[in-house]
Amino acid sequence: MIYGQLFGENILTALTTERWKIHHRACYAAFSDDNLRYVCDMAVNSTDTLFNTRWRKASLVDPIRKSVFINPSADFSNLTLNVLGEAAFGLSFGSFDEENEEGREFSKALEKLTLDGLILRRYVLQNIPFLYPLLAMITSVQAAQEKTRNVLQRNIDQRKRELEQSGDESFERRDVLSLLVKANMQDKILTDEMLISNAFVLSIAIIQVVQLVNGLFLSLIMETLRLHPPITSVVKQVCKKETTLGKIAIPKGTEIDVFIGGVHTDPRYWENPYTFNPERSVKEEDKSRAKHDFSWIPFSGGHRKCIGYRFAEMEICMILSRMLQQYEFDIEDAHLVGEVVGITVTPSNLKIKAAPHIVREV
Repeated sequence: MIYGQLFGENILTALTTERWKIHHRACYAAFSDDNLRYVCDMAVNSTDTLFNTRWRKASLVDPIRKSVFINPSADFSNLTLNVLGEAAFGLSFGSFDEENEEGREFSKALEKLTLDGLILRRYVLQNIPFLYPLLAMITSVQAAQEKTRNVLQRNIDQRKRELEQSGDESFERRDVLSLLVKANMQDKILTDEMLISNAFVLSIAIIQVVQLVNGLFLSLIMETLRLHPPITSVVKQVCKKETTLGKIAIPKGTEIDVFIGGVHTDPRYWENPYTFNPERSVKEEDKSRAKHDFSWIPFSGGHRKCIGYRFAEMEICMILSRMLQQYEFDIEDAHLVGEVVGITVTPSNLKIKAAPHIVREV
């Protein structure tokens, strides 16, 4: 419900299956196989930009290996934002371009909404609503919401003009916002407010990256996500009428908070649940079991799981592959690494040293 309160009804907040289907139909084209290839290109290009603008210009800590200390929090955040801007909105966020002030302002506004905005909506608006307008103004959440809305509305209007001038067949933009507008121009099922709301929540889905590849690599990713899911819980309003499960009575309209971290470390489903063991997911039947009995749900599950999960799979595959092609990585002081829990879970005190692969003459 919190996401819907920021902009309006969207694929995440639609209360009925019928309303959800309408949003899903408009959003689905943005995550087709063909469009995921566009995401691959954006991920590779953004990773190369990170190499060229940051890592290859950083001070060497080992002149022989040409290794440098990287800032994983800032670098990977900028990398994700760069892919997000291009793939979700067709915009440059200025992550690696200091002269793109407008892009950085939009990026900061979006970040403000996904952090302070959601916290205010969840804890202030629902409990002490009369304080919300004042706190939203003081914390600049209101200004960030207006900035985001205005930029997205301007770009929606631009996409509509381009579609009217060029037609569907000649329309070349492949970002999520453009494909949402294109799908809606055909079916006319969503308002501009709903397009903005869906673009916003899909951008959050894109930010919550990670899952796949093949074989052992997939197992490594699955095990990492089991122990370190990108979000800690999912809140769903599940009951249309009063329901009783066993001895537990659940009133109509109850919101259920699914504690993902608890499910992922429940000894009923996972042997030695706090041990990092990628081999537990090597066999295909083990992967399938974990997904279908809902004991592994970093992207939620069922028909209403995160629609951007395949986007996340593709992005992490491309970024990791590109990085491992050109660099080797070491963690400094691994025992000091911790977690910071916010809207998503991020590492703290993480120091990573990156060194280019040594080219050996044959």
